[in-house]
Amino acid sequence: MKRRFSLIALLIFLLSLTSCMNIENEDSIYYETMDEAIEEGLEVSDIIIAVEKYKGDTLVFFDRDEAFGSAMVEETKKGFRLIRSNPFIGFEGDVDYSTGSYNMTTTGGETIEVLAGKVFKPEISRIMIEEINLPAVEVWNRETAKSKLFYFILNGKYEDHEIIVVKD
Repeated sequence: MKRRFSLIALLIFLLSLTSCMNIENEDSIYYETMDEAIEEGLEVSDIIIAVEKYKGDTLVFFDRDEAFGSAMVEETKKGFRLIRSNPFIGFEGDVDYSTGSYNMTTTGGETIEVLAGKVFKPEISRIMIEEINLPAVEVWNRETAKSKLFYFILNGKYEDHEIIVVKD
């Protein structure tokens, strides 16, 4: 009886594990256009923050229920499809803003570091990021932003960047 229970538990565990894996298979849906792949690959309620070309890859950054999401568009002979391989990043706290960084591997195999963040306080009008020896770049503006989330593809280490907050 004990052995039977162990086998059933192992089988359930293995089925759960394999169903959660993001493995490409022959049933993957491909679309004729990149726009269609993005539209169909995201949820209706998702807010697209940006679609950015990066060294030949197309990266998609989006807001899903105030959590930061990222994906890539893969183009093959079959067509286009959206691949999301990173977990969502949620932000919380009693602070003006919050940030974090994570690594993302492009379809070309390059690992890039992405800084992501969220603005909490309404008095913040802009977020800028300054790299060493480079001018600051605006990454979020309250007047034009569709979301409280922002991102920046880091060139170098997270520590080599300064976040500049502009308040009203």
